[in-house]
Amino acid sequence: MLYFLFAQPISLFISLFFFFLMIRRPPRSTLSSSSAASDVYKRQEYGEGPGLPMARRGWLVLLMLATVSCIREPATFAAGCFWSVENVFQRVPGVLATEVGYTGGEAASPRYETVMGGDTGHAEAVRVWFEPSVVSYRELLDVFFETHDPTQTDGQGNDIGTQYRSGIFTHGEQQQAAAELAKAKHQQRYARPIVTALAPASEWWVAEAYHQQYLQLQFRHSADKGSLAPIQCYGSRGPIKRLDKMLSPETLKVLTRRTRSNGEEL
Repeated sequence: MLYFLFAQPISLFISLFFFFLMIRRPPRSTLSSSSAASDVYKRQEYGEGPGLPMARRGWLVLLMLATVSCIREPATFAAGCFWSVENVFQRVPGVLATEVGYTGGEAASPRYETVMGGDTGHAEAVRVWFEPSVVSYRELLDVFFETHDPTQTDGQGNDIGTQYRSGIFTHGEQQQAAAELAKAKHQQRYARPIVTALAPASEWWVAEAYHQQYLQLQFRHSADKGSLAPIQCYGSRGPIKRLDKMLSPETLKVLTRRTRSNGEEL
């Protein structure tokens, strides 16, 4: 939860800090000497003007770029009961954190009991934070479409109700465009129309603590990156998702690939 609140602000603060160091003037005492030796030192260390030494400027720029590259992006998906959906995305390399909650409704402060009644308009959903250098949003969309039935209206399997609808809540125009392309791409796999709703991400309500990472913590479902272990939707009962059977060869590679810490594929 804390990651969602502070990760991007902290990255922005670090970037601004490095930028300040790069442009600030050196201490006045360093520039005040009029000796020839001091002039030579200033030309060598500071170039022709004030600021940090040129060598130091270089590594500060690299640090700024590294900080920017570490910015994580959010993605929000609804695909039925959020327990199993979260467990799927927990296993994707490049997904750094997951959280289940409610979105797409009108009532304020929804709780599980009220959402289950179908009167608030919210969908059970999963928000993931991912590292684009490791896994792309397009690849996450493939995982989403291939691990549920996007042609079923207001439900998944025996879970019936608007709270179980299929939906993608996009964070920005680029995600919206990517979601539209992915929906058209996956429509080719079905005779019936895909009913997945696309909408801009709206207010997000975090679900109760006992729902978070539910299958992993309560039923010891694997959350290891690349795991293909079966996912039983309600822990010890209900439909079973077999990822090795559900995923296309291309998406299976996304789930099982190994990467270095810098995001480069092994």
